[in-house]
Amino acid sequence: MPITPAAEQLSLFLQCAIFAILKVQGLYDAKSFHRCRCLGADVWWSHCVEVEDYVVSLCESLRPALNRDRIKSVTILLRPGPSAGRSRETGGRLVVSFPAKLPENVDVSELRSALVTLESCLAVPMDCSTWQVLVETWPAPCGERRQEPLAPRWRSREPLPGRSPSTMTPIGSIEGSPGPIAVSLHMEDAEVESNVLMISSQDETPKRLH
Repeated sequence: MPITPAAEQLSLFLQCAIFAILKVQGLYDAKSFHRCRCLGADVWWSHCVEVEDYVVSLCESLRPALNRDRIKSVTILLRPGPSAGRSRETGGRLVVSFPAKLPENVDVSELRSALVTLESCLAVPMDCSTWQVLVETWPAPCGERRQEPLAPRWRSREPLPGRSPSTMTPIGSIEGSPGPIAVSLHMEDAEVESNVLMISSQDETPKRLH
């Protein structure tokens, strides 16, 4: 099944969004990032081979599932570092929600706009030191059997109960027919988990560089 332009563009969008989060939130050394052109915008990109390979391969592994309209949402979950003397620690998450049927093309200018807004929203430090990517898939129609096109990088996980986010900052809505691709930034309590079905099978993200 040929990869549609939308699946390709959204995979690139996710890469750019993750690199922006990692750089602006200081999860890796700022000197390991540089500006480059992607989707017609000046975006952050990591030139640390380990980090770049991890993010790019992770997002590219989602293209077949995006192409088959299997992805409901992708969440970049940020976890806080240790902080003495605080009864509550804040984390954050970027949630990208997809319609049940993706269009063949998306408006690239809206992808650029969402990345610009995302970077602006990330300017407030979240005091995070670790991160993880979670994926929720659309349920198969009743009676239909089909294998999830996410193995072997992703493994199944039972949904965990969650709570409503303490604050939510909308970033944008990327238009496409038959429905928009919603992008929102959730600032939440660190212990909150989303109701996800798939989680990266790699136990650890690349080590911090500083």
